[in-house]
Amino acid sequence: MNDNFKNIVNKGSELVDAIISLMVHSQKSNARRLLLLLNEIIDFYLSRKDEDIHFPIVHIPNCPDWAEYVFVEYLVLKLALSYNDENINKLKALKKAPIMLATNDNRFNNRLIKYRQYVSQICRTEIPTYSYTGKNLLFTPIQVLNASRGNKNEYLSNLTGGYNNLDNDSNLTICTEIGQKEIDDITYDNELLGESISNLFVIYRNTEQCNSLTKSGIERAGLNNVKNCFVFEFSPKPQRLYKTRARMIKFGHSKFECLATEKEALYNDDFITFTEEESLYLFEIPLFKQHVFIEDDQFYYNGMIGEFVGTCDYPILERNHLSLCLNGELCNRYLKRAQSAIDGMDDELALSIGYQQEIANNRIIPDILKFIGDDTRVAFILPHDVTKQEKEGLKVVFGIGRKLKFYCVSELKPKNGKTAIKEKCIVNLTYRGHFTNSIYHKYPNSFDPYILNEGQRILDIAHGFSFNSIHEWDLYEYNKLLCQYTDSLFRKQYAFTLPQPQHPVSIKENYDAEPDETQTRSNSTQTNFITFSDGEKISVLDTELIIYEKDSVIAIEKFSELKEHLENLKDVKLQKLSALDEVIEEFMEHKNQRANEIVQVLRAYYLSRGRLSKVDEQSDNTIWNILLRKKVESMGAEAVYNELMEPLNDRERISLYAFRAWYSPESKMLLPLVRKTQKRLIEYLDLSMKYLDAMRAIKRATKANSKAKNQMIDHFMMDYLFSEISDEVFEEFEESPINESLQIHNIKDLETLVELIKEKIDLKTIAMCI
Repeated sequence: MNDNFKNIVNKGSELVDAIISLMVHSQKSNARRLLLLLNEIIDFYLSRKDEDIHFPIVHIPNCPDWAEYVFVEYLVLKLALSYNDENINKLKALKKAPIMLATNDNRFNNRLIKYRQYVSQICRTEIPTYSYTGKNLLFTPIQVLNASRGNKNEYLSNLTGGYNNLDNDSNLTICTEIGQKEIDDITYDNELLGESISNLFVIYRNTEQCNSLTKSGIERAGLNNVKNCFVFEFSPKPQRLYKTRARMIKFGHSKFECLATEKEALYNDDFITFTEEESLYLFEIPLFKQHVFIEDDQFYYNGMIGEFVGTCDYPILERNHLSLCLNGELCNRYLKRAQSAIDGMDDELALSIGYQQEIANNRIIPDILKFIGDDTRVAFILPHDVTKQEKEGLKVVFGIGRKLKFYCVSELKPKNGKTAIKEKCIVNLTYRGHFTNSIYHKYPNSFDPYILNEGQRILDIAHGFSFNSIHEWDLYEYNKLLCQYTDSLFRKQYAFTLPQPQHPVSIKENYDAEPDETQTRSNSTQTNFITFSDGEKISVLDTELIIYEKDSVIAIEKFSELKEHLENLKDVKLQKLSALDEVIEEFMEHKNQRANEIVQVLRAYYLSRGRLSKVDEQSDNTIWNILLRKKVESMGAEAVYNELMEPLNDRERISLYAFRAWYSPESKMLLPLVRKTQKRLIEYLDLSMKYLDAMRAIKRATKANSKAKNQMIDHFMMDYLFSEISDEVFEEFEESPINESLQIHNIKDLETLVELIKEKIDLKTIAMCI
């Protein structure tokens, strides 16, 4: 962690300490580092001399539940007492004035006397004042001002002329109900008031009040002298790279519209956030190392076992199995399997596997045993297709005197804020998930902290024998993005930007998509016969997903995993997950029909506008293919190609040669492969985004075979059926493959679909299972 950051949050500050002395909240002293940091950010922007309006968006992870309340109290006092000396002079005059007590109203009189005592305390406190002109508006939910009993400052309203009263002589108005519409109405009748407003402060909640405050709205309301719109978001969750990216886009582009495009939002100099280490340091929370990488300094993997792994259909999955060779029996089993696949490598292969055993004995096993300590119940995260022999081998190494349970990586993903894993001690031996190519999006292929249940701890251990080059590139790309997303004007000014990662020397290995971790509908011969208490009989494959309820906990799991977790299935309530498919399938079919109707309506519309001809109306080619061909005929292929590809990065572009297929009249392509490229193409041709949504739905319906569709539906159920659908969850859902078919674009529609599916849940009690 950069020393300059530590200096900011530990330095002496006459102003901050003076205001803390006037605060009521019991956690004010514990918040000193946070308040120093946020005070520095505010002063940095207030003192800027440029003419641009800035939207400093401050996202703080790992916040205790009191952080937001303490900061709001601090901010009100700072703005009311140190912004200029007018308020202090008024309070000094009030202190000298007689107290006018009411007759027969002791409660009112007591409050009046206590407020006058508080005013006297303020006047005795040496508070530095600064000459900032103009009025400030603070947008905050009333709940934040009404802190818990004993923590509420009763006098914030008195110091600011009351809540929601814009037209007063205070330099600060606290807005608990006023949004953009109300400001428009007030400033329309009072232009001078609009011109007097200099800064907006928003305590972000996903409310209509917050979301109404946009850059265009501020300008439209005539707030021409606003210099800063501060947005503060206090998150209890740890810092996660993918979520940071989502917040940048959401705030900078979607919510406050201070940046025109998503791409601009990802390079937002006014977005300020903090690393996991920094945010924990703010609140004096210890940093526990969750991720451990055991380096292979001998590089025995390359060219030896690598030849075998390279011939496998799914190399990443194979590497995960290789990393499970932690005792002699598991090593020998793996060696025999590899030798049977490759001729003439017996000696080299044995040497390589032998070195793996040496690493396991000297580093990996001791590290895991030290982490487990005295725990007698331990959860291990393993590949989804782990064998019975691998589980038994791990029990030999770690199961003496302990009960081990084995889970898939999906069960680490929190649902309703909690993971499905009950054990307090978790060891993750799966380096990379098999259902995504992203390096930071899904668990556990990430260097982010895990979200765990209270009291849980995790060791995520990987070793270079299996993952040297992959880990090197993953870590580089992760840190490169972390530098980009945390970079800001504020960090640059105070010289605590993150160091750029060193480029790997190894060649990057690219693999096709790995198999899905939920092979839920295979032709497994392991069949279980269940009789329910009402006499109904069903058969369930080990690999099938089921919904079950036990001890008031309802969850989704493979049947084989349920059998491992529970010794006796009697009285467990159960239903096949596939019984709920019909709701989603009907929804998809409806959306597909609607998509085809939309395309036909748009084709007729573009015909009426003269963009398509009568011949085009009858053509089998897509609208975009026809219009792109017209552009090429008018401008030339290379000119159109250059214009179209210019905003895209290297991964999203195609070659000029491949581009020819896009506008060929023989082309049967429904859309380009990459989503961002699709969007760019539609924007370039000035087509409706509804057309893009419809074409995505048609494309998904055309290419999805029954197996792929089943897997999409299974993932939808696992991710959303029993999860709290927050804004962050919905943002992730919007970009998911299944939403190309579902075409859901607001959170309420997703919640409605989930409720419709839940209505079909009909769990029955198991009487017997054989």
